Parts: sequence; structure tokens; C-alpha cells
Amino acid sequence: MKILIINIQNSGSRVGYAGLFLPFGVAYITSVLKKCDGVDIECIDLHNEQILHPELFDAWDVLNKRFQIKDFDVIMFGGVFLKLDVLINLSKTIRLYHKNIFQIAGGNLCTTIPDIILNKSSVDCVVLFEGEETVIDIIKVIKNQESLSNVKGIKFIHDKHIVFTGLRDKIDNLDKIPFPERDQFKFSTLRKAFPMGTPGRYSAIMFASRGCPFQCIFCNPVSGRKIRTRSPENIIEEIKYLQNKYNVQYFRFFDEVFIGSKKKIKDFCSLIKKNGIKIFWWCQTQINLVDEDLLFHMKDSGCIEIGYGIESGSDKILSEMKKGIT
Repeated sequence: MKILIINIQNSGSRVGYAGLFLPFGVAYITSVLKKCDGVDIECIDLHNEQILHPELFDAWDVLNKRFQIKDFDVIMFGGVFLKLDVLINLSKTIRLYHKNIFQIAGGNLCTTIPDIILNKSSVDCVVLFEGEETVIDIIKVIKNQESLSNVKGIKFIHDKHIVFTGLRDKIDNLDKIPFPERDQFKFSTLRKAFPMGTPGRYSAIMFASRGCPFQCIFCNPVSGRKIRTRSPENIIEEIKYLQNKYNVQYFRFFDEVFIGSKKKIKDFCSLIKKNGIKIFWWCQTQINLVDEDLLFHMKDSGCIEIGYGIESGSDKILSEMKKGIT
């Protein structure tokens, strides 16, 4: 089975090189599918392609110059906040010229407005929330010519009605998910992109955990209210991999709340020291999840900056937000 994975442009990203970003959703999906038997995968990140080649960018033209679309059995669309018009136009054009290609869409926006995407585009199904296990099941039912109703965690249209197959349990053991695919998404270029004022070294974004336990009224985390963490050993393994293969020295953890446990953060910091790893790193967390002792451990292991969700200087507004801090 031949699969094309397409990351759609991100409507919320900064312009220019500052907007270059490994498309983690499709990168994790790619790494999972690469372990499946009988699957041949090709990838393209339209978001980064447009940043690197902005002149007269046309997504359909780019796809046709890069691939023989007719050769694919399945096309998967993804993106953090993908541009809906691009998804709609591409899926309809593919359906017009290649009616038998099975189309799948996933990502934050697809989880948020799946019915709109199904009604306005030509995709066959929408993956809700985490897709690493779901896409494997979809590929199996396609291969075996079974019903999509056997796959948990999706929506699809049948007889002009939208069918919801029920939510899939979130993945508790994040260590079993392979590291995100980087080679096929031009990581040798992406590693050069990081914010101004940070160390002039090759950079990589990572996720050490998923979820956020807080109740802020302005947020409904797609990854859930429970923090699920990778083991410190698994995080260290990916750091070593990125150091050895790509010479990365600056790591940016984009977890909503970094690891969420003081003990696990200290264990992580201790492992960095124990393994003699010399790196710089950045993370983001809640202001009330740190103390002076923890900050010393983090700094000693290479942490140079922490992003806090301060949100407001007004106690009244913080209270109305249910932010949980003063």
C-alpha cells in the first residue's frame, strides 16, 4: 500500500524562517506507519515548503511536480491549525482526478470541527484526537476491505449521514510511540530555525509529555486534562539520538506543562548529568509547579529559559480565568 502524508499550511504560524517547525502530528503518524508491513510512505510539508519557496506557491502544483498522485492508495492530511481552504481544495481536486484514493484528515482542527470538514471537503474520514493507533486500524480495514465502523476514534460519512465510532482511549504509555520522523521532513534545514536571542546552535523541538491538568476557561486541551509523561530514560534516548545524528545542542520542550511532576523533572535533570550530556534546553510550565530547589536542578542540567503562562497582572481576571495563580 502506497501512502502520501501531507502537512497542510498552519494558519497560526509566524511568517518567514521563524515559522519553520517540524510537523509533529504527521511526523509521529509517519514513524508509526513506517513500522507497518507492506506500507510505502512518502511525505511533504506544505507549510515549510511555502516558507522556503514563497514565490507563487500553489499547493496542487507542488504536489503534482513532486509526486505521481495516481500511484497512491491513501492520502493523509494533517496540521496543527491547518488552513481549511487548502484542505478543501486539495481533497476535492484529488477526488475529481483520482476517485479511488482514500483520503484521511487529522490534527487539532479536525478534532475541533470534524463535521464541517467532512461536509465541506472530500475526505473519507476524520481522525479525532491522537492518531497513532487509529491510523494503523484504518489501514488494516482498508487492506481487508472492512467497514470503517470497526475503527474507534473517527468520523466518516455513510449514506449522507455522519457516523461517529466513539472515542478511543488516550495512549497511556507514551514510551511505546516511536520518535517522530524527521528525515522525510527536511530536519537538516529545520534544525537551523530557533528564536532570536537563544544559543546559536542546532535546535530541536521535543515533547516529553501530553496533557494539562488545569481548568483555565480559555483552553480545552486536545491532549486531555491528565498529564501523561514519557519516562526520563526515553526522553534522554531521543536527546542522544538527536545529538548523534543531527548535532543538536539546544532542545525546546513544547509540552503544555513540562512533565508535570517535580520528581520526574529532577530525575530527568539527574540523568542528563549522569550521562554527561552537555545541552541547553527550554520548557514551559505553570508558575506554581516550580520552587527554588527545582529551578537549581533545572539550571544545573542546562535549562536556560522557562515560559510561564502568566496571562494577566490582575488577580480578578486570573480568578475569573480559573488560572489557579495570583
